[in-house]
Amino acid sequence: MSLSFPAHLKHGGNLNRILELKDGGCNSSETQECFELGGVRLKAVNGDFPLLANLAEMTRKAVPKQVVKAYLRKRQSPAPQPT
Repeated sequence: MSLSFPAHLKHGGNLNRILELKDGGCNSSETQECFELGGVRLKAVNGDFPLLANLAEMTRKAVPKQVVKAYLRKRQSPAPQPT
């Protein structure tokens, strides 16, 4: 299976988003949650994202950088304290 040029760009962008989330301290379930916010459903196996199991989904739609940035900001903000 060869990827079209747009599919290749989406795949590469989504790989970058996964790395950004990993660098931001996210685990696989948090990465899945963020990607679902961006409209992409990843399959995780033992905390990893198998390439072939996720190829169709990762080439279908690219998760925007803004979704990942907003997710990381929300994740890093302190929880509201009860009054």
